[in-house]
Order: sequence, then C-alpha cells, then structure tokens
Amino acid sequence: MVHAALQWQQTFCPQAKYVMKTDDDTVVHLERLDFWINIKFDIDLEENNPATCWGTALINTEPIREKKHKW
Repeated sequence: MVHAALQWQQTFCPQAKYVMKTDDDTVVHLERLDFWINIKFDIDLEENNPATCWGTALINTEPIREKKHKW
C-alpha cells in the first residue's frame, strides 16, 4: 500500500517536497511536524539524498501471534 501511495504521489504531485503516511488511529501534532520539517528534515535533505526516507526500525522484535491481541 505504501508503494502504491508513493507511485500516486509521483504521478499526480511530483513537486511535493514531503509525503507522510499515517494510519486512521494516528494524531499528527502539526506544530511539532512543522518544526521538524523546517529544522531537521530540510537540513537532512540538503546534506543527503533528496529521496531520503525517515522512519523507525523495530529491532529484535517478534510478531504478536495472539488472536485476541489488539495488534
């Protein structure tokens, strides 16, 4: 699904500087997002590849296999 969203972005709005993927249960703190875009992300883009991706890697985790678990 993320790949399809990125393809859509490249087709219909390739000039977009940023693309953000969230879930329906996610709340975005817009002031904090604006701060990070203007302070951190723009600097990273200037110093690195303009096709940079940010995210979090969960290391040493295992899938939750309990049927009644929320996730």
